[in-house]
Amino acid sequence: MSSRAPNTVTDPADDGASGVDPTRFRRLTRWVGPDPNTRGIVLGILTIGALLAAEGTRNDTYFDTGVAVTILLVMYWLGHGYATALGLRLEEGEPWAFGSTLHALRREVTILLGGIVPLGTLLVCWAAGFSLNTGVVAAIIASAATIVALEIAAGMRASLRPAEIAADTVFGAVLGVGLLVVKIILH
Repeated sequence: MSSRAPNTVTDPADDGASGVDPTRFRRLTRWVGPDPNTRGIVLGILTIGALLAAEGTRNDTYFDTGVAVTILLVMYWLGHGYATALGLRLEEGEPWAFGSTLHALRREVTILLGGIVPLGTLLVCWAAGFSLNTGVVAAIIASAATIVALEIAAGMRASLRPAEIAADTVFGAVLGVGLLVVKIILH
């Protein structure tokens, strides 16, 4: 259980004694919320990071890898939205409705946003002329670093002390390192 610092950034009477500039903090964490489905961003990052970690690069090209990753990301988004809509239909005994499926897909679109981090890193490495293996490793590292950054942002939004943020970040770091371990083991 976490305790909050006495002067938190959410305290309107904060005079800056907490060591965190409230204006800078709000600008820093604004991009991860208040969307009710920021978990989709995390799912997108982890899904593409895991795919790239498991991907062999010996006979592939950047183009093939980029297309495969993009197709998988879109399929994962469609599958996740479909699973959400079907799950609700099974729970509520309702017939299929286009509107409810479309609503679920809109809600899960953040999965696509999360995939931008590793896919964008892969594209930058391609444009810079790096080998595909280097690009894949860079995309995995970018995925891991983004998960850690999101954990830190979540801790800051919760006005946690630095030690509490560090403790909360451990699980995200383990997931990120896990992506690299998969890459090392399989290749």
